[in-house]
Amino acid sequence: MEDNYDDIINLPHHVSKNRPKMSLYKRAAQFMPFMAVKGLKEVLAEVERYTEPKEDLMEDRKDLLDRKLSILQGFLEISPDVVVTYFEPDKRKAGGKYLTVTAQLKDIQMERKRIILSSGEKILFENIKDLDSNLFEEIE
Repeated sequence: MEDNYDDIINLPHHVSKNRPKMSLYKRAAQFMPFMAVKGLKEVLAEVERYTEPKEDLMEDRKDLLDRKLSILQGFLEISPDVVVTYFEPDKRKAGGKYLTVTAQLKDIQMERKRIILSSGEKILFENIKDLDSNLFEEIE
């Protein structure tokens, strides 16, 4: 059986006398414009980006947060300092991240079920994981 490459299979590899050998990096770079799927790199980066799931709070924890909100409601006129740990949902995929912010409490909007801080955050009650203030020293 005759192979189509029998005449060249044992020839030595050609090395140019006029041009220097191209690095592997430059050889790979010349094919970059031919990536099969445009935007693949961005999609892969988005998939790799970590988000954490939102924790479900136990009923006793929810009750404690309700008591803390009630206490804060009585001190709105002095704009107390609060430390809020809350869940910020990701805009692109499931999950999000937990953030902690320290600011003065500007308002509690019971009808909208959110708090507003002097730093501009508007945080839904359902996303609050923890509230702290020097006003709470007796209840914990």
